[in-house]
Amino acid sequence: MTDWRDNLLETVLIIIVWAAVFVMTKRLVDHTLYLKGLLRICAWCRRIGYQDKWVPMEQYFAEGFHVHSTHGICPDCLKKIESDTAEFKRKESKPAEPGKSAPGSSK
Repeated sequence: MTDWRDNLLETVLIIIVWAAVFVMTKRLVDHTLYLKGLLRICAWCRRIGYQDKWVPMEQYFAEGFHVHSTHGICPDCLKKIESDTAEFKRKESKPAEPGKSAPGSSK
């Protein structure tokens, strides 16, 4: 009589262990797929790690996605460049102080 109870308990334990292993394996596979989807970009030169080599971003898009790229400037960068340029021009057009020579001139 206890034989079927032992079998039932053993079956339930096997199912619990299987469920735990299944959940952990699924999480590992999901995490691996997430990591595989990340794009390695060099923080200094902006090259992309692709197929065991570091290639320029334009080459990556041409090889990896069969698309060509072009260059542009986003509105935020444009505002910053315009601001920096205006500040540079303002500094350059400021009259030289008496007794000091203007940049680029020699005494």
